[in-house]
Amino acid sequence: MGYLEEMSLQLENQNFPSFIQLWEEYRSSTEVPADEIIEIFETVRDSEYQEHFGPYAEEGLELIDKLDDSDKKLDVLRVILDLQTSNSESLAISALTFLKEQYGEKPHYNEKIRLVGLRAQSEFQGAIRNFELLSHMEEGKFIYHTGGWGVGEIMDISLIREQLSIEFENVLGVKELSFKNAFHNLAPVSETHFLARRFGNPDLLEKEAKEDPLAVLKLLIADVGPLNAHEIKDELHEVVIPANDWAKWWQSARAKLKKDPQVQPPESISQPFVLLDKAISHLDSFKELLEKDLEVEDFLQKSYQFTKQHLEILKDSELKALYREKLLKHLSHLQDSQELLKIQIYILIEDLFNDNLDQALIKILEADIDIDYLINAFHIGPLKKKFLEHIRKQRPDWPALFSSIFLNISQHFLREYALKELIKAEHESLLKETLKKLLEHPVMYPECFFWYFQKLQTSKDLLYSNKDGQMLFFECLFVLLYHIENKPEYNDLVKKIHALISKKHYQLFRDNVADTPIEFVREILLLITKCQAFNNHDFKTFLSLAKVVHPKLDDQQGANKEEDSVIWTTQEGYQKIQERVHHIATVETVQNAKEIEVARSYGDLRENSEYKFAQEKRARLQSEMKLLSSQLSQARILSPDDIDVAKVGVGAIVELVNLKGKKLKYTILGPWDADPDKSILSFQSQFALEMKGHKVNDSFEFKDDTYTVSGIQSYLS
Repeated sequence: MGYLEEMSLQLENQNFPSFIQLWEEYRSSTEVPADEIIEIFETVRDSEYQEHFGPYAEEGLELIDKLDDSDKKLDVLRVILDLQTSNSESLAISALTFLKEQYGEKPHYNEKIRLVGLRAQSEFQGAIRNFELLSHMEEGKFIYHTGGWGVGEIMDISLIREQLSIEFENVLGVKELSFKNAFHNLAPVSETHFLARRFGNPDLLEKEAKEDPLAVLKLLIADVGPLNAHEIKDELHEVVIPANDWAKWWQSARAKLKKDPQVQPPESISQPFVLLDKAISHLDSFKELLEKDLEVEDFLQKSYQFTKQHLEILKDSELKALYREKLLKHLSHLQDSQELLKIQIYILIEDLFNDNLDQALIKILEADIDIDYLINAFHIGPLKKKFLEHIRKQRPDWPALFSSIFLNISQHFLREYALKELIKAEHESLLKETLKKLLEHPVMYPECFFWYFQKLQTSKDLLYSNKDGQMLFFECLFVLLYHIENKPEYNDLVKKIHALISKKHYQLFRDNVADTPIEFVREILLLITKCQAFNNHDFKTFLSLAKVVHPKLDDQQGANKEEDSVIWTTQEGYQKIQERVHHIATVETVQNAKEIEVARSYGDLRENSEYKFAQEKRARLQSEMKLLSSQLSQARILSPDDIDVAKVGVGAIVELVNLKGKKLKYTILGPWDADPDKSILSFQSQFALEMKGHKVNDSFEFKDDTYTVSGIQSYLS
C-alpha cells in the first residue's frame, strides 16, 4: 500500500496521530511525485482534519526542493498556502518569490500583494490562489461560484472599493461581491471552458454541438469531469440542445461517444463517461479485456457489448481467434448444472463465428429446463431472440412455452416475436386462451395487457380487434389502472396509461365509446370515478364526450354517486391512513397474535381475561383495518382542478365575517385532514355543509349567528 492510500485510510479511520506519523516519514523520502504531494494535501483539505493539519503544512516546503518542474513547484506551493495556518516568514518569502516571477510586471501587482495579505504577512492563507483569482478578475472574464450560483460574467471591478459586480446564470440581477467573499466562493474560468461558453454564447455552442457533438461532449467531460448520461442531459438539455431535438441528438452523440478511443464508456447507465489522458485503440482495449481474469458472466456481457459497439474488432483474425479460444475455455470449465451460461456461449459462438454447435445446444434444450426462468435470466439481452428461435426449432411444445413467455417476458420485442410465431403457426385456440388470461387477470400481467391493448388500437387483424373485443379490453384498462395506481412499482405504467387516455383531448375514450351501448358507457364512467388518476375536471370531460354518443345520459350519472361516496383528502392525509393500515397489518396484528398465544397458554379460556381482551383487541383491529381499507378505495386526492374558488366547497379557504364584525378563516378539507384547533374543518361537518355552495358576499345562518362570505381561496394555490 502506497503512502497516499495509507494516509487516506488513516484519515477515514479518524486516526490523525498515525496520519502525522506517516507524513513525517513521507517528508524524508528522497523522491516524491508532485501529483502525489498535491493529492495528499487535497485529501486533507476534504477531511475534517484540515485545521489540525494547518501547522504542519509549512513542512511541505522541504518537498518542493526535491522537484525539478517549476510549474509543479508552483502547484505544490499553492496547496501548501491553501492549508497552512502558521503564516511564517519563510512561507511568505516563498510565495512572494514565485508571484514576483510570474506576475511582477503585471498591473497593480503591489496592490494585489496587499489584498492577499502578503504585504502585512499576518494572515495570508490561500494567498497564491487568491492572487491568481485577482489577476483573472477583469471585466468580461468568467468565474464560477462554488456556492451554487453557477457561472458568472464580471461586469465591473474596483480595487479601491475591493469589490466586483457579476451577472450569474442561476441568480437574477447583477450581484455585488467583496473580494473577501470572492476569495471564499469564486474560481476562475477561462473563456474556452465549457461552462463559460454555455453561459456566454449558448447559440454558438448549440450550433457546434449539432455539427460536431463528439467535440462538445469531450469538452464538457474534460472541463466538468466524468459524467453519466443523466448528468450530461442536465448540462445540455434545453440550455444547449432544445428539448424537441434532444432524443435524436443524444442517440447519435452517445453512439459516437462510446466509439471514441479517448473515452472510457460506462458499463451501466449510472456510471460516468471518462475522458482518458490519451487515446487507446479499441483493439488494445479488447486485448486487455481478454487478458483479464473475469467471472464468466461478467466476461460474456462486457465482451459482447464491446464487439457490438466496435464491429471492426472481429475483422482482426488474430484477435477473433483469441476471443473464440477464450469463450471455448470458459465453456470447458462450466458444470452440467450451468445451462444458462452454456446456452449463451453456444449461441454467442454460433452468432459471431458461424460455428455449428447445434447438437450440444439441442441436448440442453431437450432436457427438462425452466424456459421462463432462463429467458429472463439471460446475461446478454440481444441473444434472447436467438434462444427463442432455437426453442421454436427444437421443442415440440414450443407453442405452450411461447404462450407463457408472451405473458411474462419483460422485453416487448420478444413478446412481439412470440405473438407472430403463434399467429403464423395458426395456434388460434391457444392464443385465445392466453388472451383470455389477460382479460381475466390484467393485474397479474399489467405490462403485457397494456402492450396488447395498444396494439389493438392500431391493428384490425388481431384477436379481440373487433368492437366487442375492444370493449372488453377498454373496460379492463380502467380496472387495471384502479388496482395499480397506488403501487409504487407501477408508477411508470400508470403514467403511460394516463397519458394514452388523455392525449389528443381524450381521443382514445372517444374512439372506444363510439357505437357502444349506453350500459357499457355507464360502466366505464363508473370505473373512471374510482380511479384517483382522474379529477373532477377529467370526469366532466369524459361525461360530456359520452353524452355526444348517448345524449340521454344523466349529467348526474356517476357524479352524485361520487359526491356521496368519495372521501376527499390531501396527499399527506392519504399517506397517513395508508401508513395506519400498514401498521395494523404488519405490527399490531402480529403483536396481537402473540398476545393471544401467550394468553392461550394460561389455560381455561372461559375464565381467561387476558385471552378475552386479546380477542376483543383483534376484533377492533380487524374492524378498523376493514373500515380504513374500504375508505381508501373511496378516497380521492385533491388537485387544483377539483377546487372551485367561485363558491365554497372542499379544498377552499373561506374568510367569514359574523354579525359582530369578527373576521374568521376556515379551511375545508376531508375528514382525515380535519383539525378544529387549526380551523381545518371536514367537508362533512355541519358548519362546512352550511357554508357549501355560497359565493363571496353571500350570507347564511348557523347556530344563532349570521355569517357573510368575504373571500374564497384555494388551499392548493
